[in-house]
Amino acid sequence: MSGWFGLGSSSSKKEEEEIVSIDVTSRREFIAGSSFKHVDDVVQNESSGSIKSDKTSNDDSHTWKYMDASEFSLRVGPNYKRTGAKAPSGPSLYELVGLDVIQTALRIDDIGNKLNFPEEWSNIQSNHDKVPAIFIVNAQLPSSFETSLFTDITDGDGWSLVHYFRIRPEIAAEYAAGIETASPAAKLFAKYCEDAPNNQSDSYSTWYGRFKLILRCENIEEFGLPSFITGYNAKPVLIRNTGTLLSKKESSIYQEIDINVHRFGSVPKKGLGMLMGKFKEMDISTAFCIESRDDDEMPEVILGCARIHKPDYTKAPHWGELAVQSANST
Repeated sequence: MSGWFGLGSSSSKKEEEEIVSIDVTSRREFIAGSSFKHVDDVVQNESSGSIKSDKTSNDDSHTWKYMDASEFSLRVGPNYKRTGAKAPSGPSLYELVGLDVIQTALRIDDIGNKLNFPEEWSNIQSNHDKVPAIFIVNAQLPSSFETSLFTDITDGDGWSLVHYFRIRPEIAAEYAAGIETASPAAKLFAKYCEDAPNNQSDSYSTWYGRFKLILRCENIEEFGLPSFITGYNAKPVLIRNTGTLLSKKESSIYQEIDINVHRFGSVPKKGLGMLMGKFKEMDISTAFCIESRDDDEMPEVILGCARIHKPDYTKAPHWGELAVQSANST
């Protein structure tokens, strides 16, 4: 299962003519993370006082909450290629600080450069010039899941599902102390951020197909889905020619990977089409990581993860209707 959210029918000819005029290049007066509510429940503990529980009630639809990376099992060494051993992930490199679902008439690339970050993000430092303080995963989802043997479908109306991850202070401290002493996962991610943008399309490159996503529907048994869908629940998926890692701009606090779901193959698209009307009732866990392959890159560690409760695409603001900032205000 390689992506979510589907609604829709094909665009009419008139709608297609209107689509080409939509501006997806200008910066919007939109604060990253403002379209999705974060649930942060607090309970009382007799010994330690208030603690974060992050429990989501059944009434809190279209919300996200934190989750522990240890809920995902990843590769561990030594000799993973021989043993296939996995174990719960250690603490993630980044934590989720925001989530958006934005409706759009055309795919939006580099969405981080077209909206505004909350002020509290501006003071974050990664302590490594190639590593971003904010890492963005922008999944570009179609509203129609048509496939063609003769045409590579690359664009159209749909949504951007955007995760915003902030580097954990512990990882920033590792980079501050020096890359030589950093953990294998922190070293691997720094090399990925620096080298992958220039080599990701080369199938012979060590960085090709390294970005991994894991999607897990926590209540999938409620929907009576066929085995060709349920069999892929929680199974890691490598993003190859449908992903684009953007180079980190000098002095920029963010780096972004765009995942073009419009280009997914016929089987995942068929599955997505069958899931169209069910997402508003689903509890979904998402996780991302950079694939570890050799012993010196082990153990594999989650880059960032989230729990999404009953996501509702009908609540998504439309990119074309968001106000555009004037040149003087950008």
